[in-house]
Amino acid sequence: MFAIFQQNGTVHWTPHTIKQGKKKRVPASSFTLEFDAPNDILNRIEPGLKESLYRKPLPNEGDAADQADPRLQESDYLPKLRHPGITNDLELRGELIGAAVTFHQATGKRSDVELDDCKVDNYRVTPKENGIVRCKVRVNCVPSTNGKMLEFFYDHQDQEVTFTITPPSADNPAQGKLVDFNGEAGEQAPQADQPKEDPFAGSDLAADPTQRPEGWPFPPQPGEYQEGDEPPVDEDDDEPEDESETEDAED
Repeated sequence: MFAIFQQNGTVHWTPHTIKQGKKKRVPASSFTLEFDAPNDILNRIEPGLKESLYRKPLPNEGDAADQADPRLQESDYLPKLRHPGITNDLELRGELIGAAVTFHQATGKRSDVELDDCKVDNYRVTPKENGIVRCKVRVNCVPSTNGKMLEFFYDHQDQEVTFTITPPSADNPAQGKLVDFNGEAGEQAPQADQPKEDPFAGSDLAADPTQRPEGWPFPPQPGEYQEGDEPPVDEDDDEPEDESETEDAED
């Protein structure tokens, strides 16, 4: 599950409005958070992504200090790029709905700026050497109009901030829902391609094959076209053409 605790990064804020109801528009905000993080964060976004982009150093790769790094004994320490030719951002699907975003300030918790019911999406990552990833995420929210929050955004535009992103609580449905990075919601969504269930399972018709109509368990409806049948003919198209109209057309 995607979460970040007291991460340093820069914020770029964009105020706008959103439609609420038929005519009313209310203030809203979207902002981008950009930060560097250990590549472990990749597996919070997409399981297995870290291993697909990073690897362990090869024998004798790097200088003496690199080869003596005790972290090489850890199975999940992957500092080297598998594909160093990747220079652009990688855009990853997924969204976190109902998240809480907190901006921490040095003067203490009372001065923290808290935003609830946020939508976190538009994940972009750029793999870097030494197990570091440059990350960008977008946050959409409807902030309150109190001066503290607006003042924070104006004062910290394109500045470094410390923030925390907390996913919605699993036992608090009112806080929102989590959509994971495989596009699946918290509850199993119905699949359009799932086979239909037999509505007569357990009945006499199901037990006795001789009583089953053609197309069991879903016989064709009256007038329904079946594959292999002759296409239906519109009887109106077979009416003989009026000879007088034909002669007028020829004249």
